[in-house]
Amino acid sequence: ALIFFSIAIGFGITFLLEKIITTLPAKDIKGTLAYEVASFFVNYREFIFPVYALILAGLIYFIAIHASRMPVIKGLFNAITVGQTFKMLALALRSGLSLKDAIDLTATIPKEKKWKKVFEIFSLEVQERNFYDLIDEMSDFMTPPDLLIIKSNIRAGNLAEGFDFVGSRKID
Repeated sequence: ALIFFSIAIGFGITFLLEKIITTLPAKDIKGTLAYEVASFFVNYREFIFPVYALILAGLIYFIAIHASRMPVIKGLFNAITVGQTFKMLALALRSGLSLKDAIDLTATIPKEKKWKKVFEIFSLEVQERNFYDLIDEMSDFMTPPDLLIIKSNIRAGNLAEGFDFVGSRKID
């Protein structure tokens, strides 16, 4: 929104630039580079600013689609996505879904390959193995405090609470 607001301000400034160009004596400014650039922006502003806005919109769309793989923001994006996945898993469990159905539902949320694989494995093995033991396999992907929170909530019978709390921590 800030980017598009600044484009709108730039478009408005071209009207001020037009007034400045027409006010200054033509013999002093015509033929200068500044005059040529200013008159270019004034004459083609109806084309320049919409194209600029479209290019920025395309760039924002590209960044949003590929955020999980961009070096600068992938860590933050993936942490938020995993946090949202954990919160969604907690919501699904609170809603009465079985553990397998809740994991199947939330397995589609993460964009990062390693977390997709973790949820796929959980979905396949949750009916055959103890879930508490499966959580131990998450130790490669989670910090020890997060793992401890989930495991202690499983022992206390609050599986959804553990995932909800860890999801909130990852989002924060």
